[in-house]
Amino acid sequence: MPEDLTFATINYNVKFFDGTTNNNLADNDALVDLIPEAAAEGVVTVEASIGDSIVFPTFANNELRRALAADGTTEFSDTTYFFLTEEMLTNNVLTLNLEYSSYPRITFHCTQDVSMFTDVTDQYPFSEGGVEQDVTSRIAPGDSILPPAMTHFTALTTLNEVATESKTIEVAYRPWRMIYYDCVYVAPDGTENYLASSAEMYIDVDSILTAPDQGDLYEFDAEATAAYEMNDFPVPAKITPDNLYEGFYYVFYYTMTSPLKTTDVTDSGEFPEDATWYIMRMRGSKVLTGSVNDAGRLVMSASAEIADSALWCFRQNADGTYSIYNKGREGEVLTDFGGAEPQFATATGAEIGFELISVTTGYGFRVQGTDNVWNDFGGNGVLAYYSASATYSDPGSTITFEEYEASNYTFLDGRAALNAVNCIGGYTEDQVQEIREMIESGETDYEADVTDIVSGLLETPADELVQHNTENGYAIISAAPAYIQRGNVQYALYAQGDTLLSWKEFNPWDRDFYFELRDRREDMSVGSEVADSISYALYHIRTGKYVDAADWAFTMPLKLNAEFNDTTMHFHLDPVVNVYDDNNNLTIAAVPAGFYIDRWWYAGNEYGSNEVLCTMCMHAGTIDNSTEGNIVSYNSRGANYASVFRFWDGGPIETVGIGSVTNDENVSGAKNDVIYDLSGRRVQKAVKGIYIQNGKKVYVK
Repeated sequence: MPEDLTFATINYNVKFFDGTTNNNLADNDALVDLIPEAAAEGVVTVEASIGDSIVFPTFANNELRRALAADGTTEFSDTTYFFLTEEMLTNNVLTLNLEYSSYPRITFHCTQDVSMFTDVTDQYPFSEGGVEQDVTSRIAPGDSILPPAMTHFTALTTLNEVATESKTIEVAYRPWRMIYYDCVYVAPDGTENYLASSAEMYIDVDSILTAPDQGDLYEFDAEATAAYEMNDFPVPAKITPDNLYEGFYYVFYYTMTSPLKTTDVTDSGEFPEDATWYIMRMRGSKVLTGSVNDAGRLVMSASAEIADSALWCFRQNADGTYSIYNKGREGEVLTDFGGAEPQFATATGAEIGFELISVTTGYGFRVQGTDNVWNDFGGNGVLAYYSASATYSDPGSTITFEEYEASNYTFLDGRAALNAVNCIGGYTEDQVQEIREMIESGETDYEADVTDIVSGLLETPADELVQHNTENGYAIISAAPAYIQRGNVQYALYAQGDTLLSWKEFNPWDRDFYFELRDRREDMSVGSEVADSISYALYHIRTGKYVDAADWAFTMPLKLNAEFNDTTMHFHLDPVVNVYDDNNNLTIAAVPAGFYIDRWWYAGNEYGSNEVLCTMCMHAGTIDNSTEGNIVSYNSRGANYASVFRFWDGGPIETVGIGSVTNDENVSGAKNDVIYDLSGRRVQKAVKGIYIQNGKKVYVK
């Protein structure tokens, strides 16, 4: 502490007044409890040093009206703070008088008005159990006074005033009417299954009574509901004081909107030629297979081969349940034996089926009449039952049904090579022409040939591959193999809100997706001691900002920063090559034109301390069903992770992502003379360069 620092004492004499009035709270026994506890003695003392900026004391539910010197002659113009000077002190003490406006305490005396209802004999209780209730609220002076919200009640009293002083206000409420209802699904055999039974619903007069939502699996059946003779009227219906009554009961009927196409499997489990096959995924990416572990439980894996063992078909039974069959186990059916998991049995047609249900994030299967729901138990990649209270919201209970399309799972190596066209380290159209022709033929007999050609392409000398062009902008597109199997959807990096590096489906005509690769260096990749990798700074063209790893850490997002530095803004581009284990088993397959984008992260950004590998990834874990998100750091690599990217050449930086260019010496006389520069700013006169007019790029000579 500096030796010349001088401290002084500040005594604040504080008074609190009710709202905008001059009624001192200390003089009113009914309001004295509103005085803040910290100021109950009327004096607040603090220590400060000369030259400090002093903030006046603040108290919840109070505003400082004015601050006066002790003699009342000096009033501070700013009611937030002041600078303490030696001239203010008397014997090293400053005494100030502070006056506060206390937020008025409004007491709402809540009562009920049921006069519009002819059948109501007893009033409904408020939340505290009585038919009358006091609710208090502190409201800032000048703010509007509004009736408090009461659950299942509507305020009838209109208040047109602002808070000036504490008071009691009478407010009358109309109770909502309570109805009982059932939600019923009728199975194909006519059996009624209750989705909700004797449930309660509150609804206000003048509101519209509609069918409760039962999730994606069930659709309201208005015709069947109106036909039910015990229902008083069809819905939707407007509620009036007369059409509801005490004990009102309503039954809503639903039909099932199954996501599944069924197959006419025989009782003995034989599949027809036109069977519809599905891939079932759990936790977004894990493929359920017909294989079982040593404990007899079905296994699932994100890296499972999409072959017969991963394909399923469904037969709907008369009771609405589904019999479930695996293509690799013809003659067997998945059923329930009362144990801890579904198991296979020889098909006879008499086995117990499974009920298709709605869960929080989609669909699931359950043993009918129980709470035993299919689940990726503990996230361990095995199928078991889960029946806890959290079952229906647990991510492991959700099943995604993907109708199998052979074209999504054939020529995967060839499709990856085609995706590498026009990418850094990738191929030209001439180099992949034969692959493209074989794939477009649709002849799957060519698949092995295509794989051989791709293997050859992977050995192409680096100088014969597509090179980085410093004059061009690049889209950074996911090269994760899993997305080829999802319709070859293309996800790419972009700037979200100009501050976060995020990803979503790629639009080649959107400039927000393009980057420059700047400040190229021969550098050391992670885990290497020699210069074996290229590193770049990633510059976002539209925002003029760099991708910055200054605040990057495990599973944390990357940000953008306009001010360049070569410490936190350089990323390695490490090619994805074949990786083998000690037994020469392939563990990670090469990806054509695929790169990991990574760097070392050090604790406290101090080199050499607690280093962690940070690799750009689209998910904080394995690939799931999300279609957008932030780019985060993750330290695992492999086919199950969206951490591999390609750099697709979008063309010259000046025009990338905008469209075609037209030569024009004038840029005038068109149907719309409004001209914009490449940043989207309107210009009055075009000089030499490229502009946008009528949605097209125009070059002015």
